[in-house]
Amino acid sequence: MSTLIASILIASCATNTPTTGQNNHQNPITEPDISKIFYKQGRLSIKVESETPQSLSGAFEIKGTAVRGELSVFSPIGSTVAQVAWTPTDATLIANNETKRFAHIDSLMQELTGTVLPLSALFDWLIAVPTPAEGWQVDLSQMQQTERPRLFAKRTTPLPAVELRVVLEP
Repeated sequence: MSTLIASILIASCATNTPTTGQNNHQNPITEPDISKIFYKQGRLSIKVESETPQSLSGAFEIKGTAVRGELSVFSPIGSTVAQVAWTPTDATLIANNETKRFAHIDSLMQELTGTVLPLSALFDWLIAVPTPAEGWQVDLSQMQQTERPRLFAKRTTPLPAVELRVVLEP
């Protein structure tokens, strides 16, 4: 279960391909390459104080936005433990050779961690923007470090209490 918790917060595998066909010139709607929008990597630690306390840590890569993104979580030896992808209409988790689909990223996080994480705020926190999130206290004082920027966030209400620690790679 703790392996699945890590996958919630850090990078996955959703790709966007431009539409093709005869109507492409009439409908030039293409989605941007999410890897060009946002990309961070580092180490993550999550502690959820639920009835059965859970904690995990691992390397991660995250790209995209709070609306559409990918999160990958890696073991200490570098193998992929979990991949998460989300869009406005669904979310997918790939872990333990199993694929699960959810209606929304919040549903995926709720099932895996027992709580919903503030994804929009998290993307801001990762670039040192102190966006408020209900019930969360965030410390971004070490995000300006050039070698290893760090953030710490915790939520005490509503329950379960959650602690999140991130160390970014430069």
